[in-house]
Amino acid sequence: ITGIFILLARNWKREYSRKNILYLSYIIIIIYNPYFLYDLGFWMTYGSMTALVFVYPVILRLAENIIVFKGFVINFFIRILFITLSIQIVLFPILVYFFKEVSLVSPLANVFILPLFQALLFILIVSSFAIIIWPPAGGFILRLSRFFFEYILNIVRVLSKFKFCVINLSSFKLGSAIAYYTVLLFILGVVYIILKKVDIKKRKF
Repeated sequence: ITGIFILLARNWKREYSRKNILYLSYIIIIIYNPYFLYDLGFWMTYGSMTALVFVYPVILRLAENIIVFKGFVINFFIRILFITLSIQIVLFPILVYFFKEVSLVSPLANVFILPLFQALLFILIVSSFAIIIWPPAGGFILRLSRFFFEYILNIVRVLSKFKFCVINLSSFKLGSAIAYYTVLLFILGVVYIILKKVDIKKRKF
């Protein structure tokens, strides 16, 4: 749904807001099937998208004033780390509430996995379309994904061997999650206001 909105906006040469697209896709999916509200995957997906739209730009702006990005490779991996951090910040209460634990090595795992995951996702999408048109071609393309799956599983196996990388928070309740998100929204609101004031001062000078 998000992809369709972006493609339509570009085709019509209209500016689009990622925030508005996120809201619209959320509303459309809930109208289509209200029971998605009880689906953990739904909340994790939209939690991740919310992190990319609202939290990641703030962290990136703050980091640009502190860290000097040097080189494409360093810049690339630092941004992946910031993306992972943003998603962890938003999904933390959801993960702890449902699974009663949180992993400390997941940010590191994402640094190794995310670059190849994009290629894996592309292969899966292309193979899905190819299977509809010509199944043998789709099956051949799908075989290319084997290397990526094995790589991801190996990374997970290696990192899972480290001890004391999972924090158990069995006492985390729904009230704690609500309090967490309240504080997070307040902090984001304050940071947004500060960044806007900084932008206004820069424009004046």
